Amino acid sequence: MKNFKLNSKFYLFIVFFAVIGVIAIHMGFTMLFDGETGDGVVLPAVFALAGATYLIVAMTMILQLVFYKGIG
Repeated sequence: MKNFKLNSKFYLFIVFFAVIGVIAIHMGFTMLFDGETGDGVVLPAVFALAGATYLIVAMTMILQLVFYKGIG
């Protein structure tokens, strides 16, 4: 079986998912604690859940990078 090295797109997507995840969680908590928008709890919870999902994806990609030593 052939082994392929991970290219720069893989690293770019790790950064993308991590940054978008942190921004979404921050926006969710900001909307929740501001309370001026009148959105209730549903929209901030959706933002926080989506951000957590993106962070889990980024952590999974980092684990693949570490455990498999950069081989896809």
